[in-house]
Amino acid sequence: MTTAADIAEERRLPEPSEIEAMLTRYFEGPIGADVVAKLHAEVARVLADPPLHGGMARGFLPSNGGRAFGRAWREDLSFQRTSPRSIDLAAWIAWSQPGYPRARPYCPDGYVGTWIHRISWCAHRQGTKANDASLWLEDDIGVAVKRLVVVRLTATELQLEPTSPPIFRLERA
Repeated sequence: MTTAADIAEERRLPEPSEIEAMLTRYFEGPIGADVVAKLHAEVARVLADPPLHGGMARGFLPSNGGRAFGRAWREDLSFQRTSPRSIDLAAWIAWSQPGYPRARPYCPDGYVGTWIHRISWCAHRQGTKANDASLWLEDDIGVAVKRLVVVRLTATELQLEPTSPPIFRLERA
């Protein structure tokens, strides 16, 4: 159930310092004052235009194509949100519009690194829950993406099982 406080948070313009902190944590840096000012102005423009704000909010929904799974801002900041708070909207704009830094991938400590299986893969966790054993794999050129389940993890081997054979065995690079 949406509360009045939820609605107020969706319509509140984040301070530039909040936007800078979000960009620094969830996007690749360095984050300059010009990028912060540009994003702050864009969020203000969207919030001031109800039809545009509604369209952006609908685009944020995973069911409407607003994916970004495997990206730190989506997996940590906005996990399981269907209606964006204003800071989520800022992250969504930075991720979905040109001219902003690239979003950082989300990857828990145990999986951090490059793994080898014919090509290099970067592992991204599907969810933020500690018991979530599914990962997104993205190849080193950002083309092939697969959702897999972790079968086994050691310091040198990551064994993954897709929804169909074969099982992937990756070695830490």
